[in-house]
Amino acid sequence: MCDDARVIEATRFGRPLADGGCIGVPAPASPWERRSDLLRGVEWWQARGYRVKLAGGIEARDSYVAGDPKSRARDLEAMFADPEVDVVQCLTGGFGSMQLVPHLDFDLIAEHPKAFSGYSDITALHVALRQRAGLATLYGPT
Repeated sequence: MCDDARVIEATRFGRPLADGGCIGVPAPASPWERRSDLLRGVEWWQARGYRVKLAGGIEARDSYVAGDPKSRARDLEAMFADPEVDVVQCLTGGFGSMQLVPHLDFDLIAEHPKAFSGYSDITALHVALRQRAGLATLYGPT
């Protein structure tokens, strides 16, 4: 480990998702492959009584990622800052989440700790969120 690298233990924890809560869905890595898959996921959560809020750039595409890194970072931050959103569940893994790290406002995320779930390429965000914002995250389905 570099001398100037700081490692922060998880000191911030999101609340469990309550019945009828709101799931915020950003796309920090790859985009959806078929729009029907995205809609089926939304319908699945709604059928169980939850609300789903898709990030503003959920439809964006930039080659093999879901938009440019700065826009994806803003979408992720918006999910944490939004008082209506209770938990953040990434759309998918794939590729590109590490591109967000230099563009994220970790202080903003630390001020609004929420449960964060994702897997695969989202691992880069799990590590950054713990180290830079002290946020405990969940390695889980998208």
